[in-house]
Amino acid sequence: MSTITVNGRARPARPDLTVAELLREDGTERTGVAVAIDGALVHREQWATTVLRTDAVVEVLSPMQGG
Repeated sequence: MSTITVNGRARPARPDLTVAELLREDGTERTGVAVAIDGALVHREQWATTVLRTDAVVEVLSPMQGG
C-alpha cells in the first residue's frame, strides 16, 4: 500500500486509486470542488481515469465566498 497526502494529511492508498474513488472514500461532495495533484488542476472529466501515484500531494478545494 502506498501513501498519498490529501489536504496536508498523509493517508494510505492502494496503487490503483483514482481521484473519483478517493473522493468517494473520503465522503467528499463531488459537486462544487476542484482537485489538484502536485499543484496541477485535474479536470472533472479526468477524475475517473486519473490514478494517484505514490507520494502524490492532492488538494481538494472548495470555493469560498468573500473578497
